[in-house]
Amino acid sequence: MLGLYRGGRQAEALRAYAQLARRLDEDLGVTPAPELRRLEEDVLLQRSKLDFAPARTRSMPMTQARGPTDRFIGRRVEVGQLSTHSATPEADRRS
Repeated sequence: MLGLYRGGRQAEALRAYAQLARRLDEDLGVTPAPELRRLEEDVLLQRSKLDFAPARTRSMPMTQARGPTDRFIGRRVEVGQLSTHSATPEADRRS
């Protein structure tokens, strides 16, 4: 339900809840758990707490590691070209 809702498919999310509630009732004779009923209500009311907000983490920027290039067996020419190209300043490469 949450995935459908966050994907802009509120009607389908509510339909999924209705199908689940019907199957639980028909097959097991139970009602959906309170948490699931609250989710249905939140979807119906389009509560902002359902909006996707990626967790913010404090991390160090990743640096590109330079490993040994001797592992590129049979690629001596290509490694040489890459090494030359990566050592050339950006302005020189454009010309």
